[in-house]
Amino acid sequence: MFVIAFIDVLIRKIPNKLNFIIFAMGSLSLLLGRMPPLADRMLGIFCIAVPMIAANNIKENSFGGGDVKLVAVLGWSFGTGFILNVSLIALVVAGVYGITIISFQRIQGILRDCLNFNLCNSQNQNKELGIPFAPFLLFGIFLEEIWNIQMLLFLV
Repeated sequence: MFVIAFIDVLIRKIPNKLNFIIFAMGSLSLLLGRMPPLADRMLGIFCIAVPMIAANNIKENSFGGGDVKLVAVLGWSFGTGFILNVSLIALVVAGVYGITIISFQRIQGILRDCLNFNLCNSQNQNKELGIPFAPFLLFGIFLEEIWNIQMLLFLV
């Protein structure tokens, strides 16, 4: 997961081969009789990936295709409760990060306009802010596994 997060930060893509490795490991754990059960794994594939696809239909490029596939294979490998908790943590932290970055960009634009004697007429340039999501998923996995946070236990 560290490698996936690092690659996502560097090139903003998650290689399919790395997603396949996670999928294969999850499948192997199922064959060995490890938890979670098959039905929970199947639900884990869709419970977050489908809303991410829906978000992409509402606002184009909300999530990258690699992020959607990564969430699906994590859901397959670890089950519904795990992927719900990890995704909630990742979405909240990524949202706070995105809002912070956008705020700093706007403040920087206003200051630049004021210092250039443009009478503080800030031209908001609506640049798309691409945030790699895998590092936030990694952070969510860290919290879920290390501190065993069970925020959404009542849902599963």
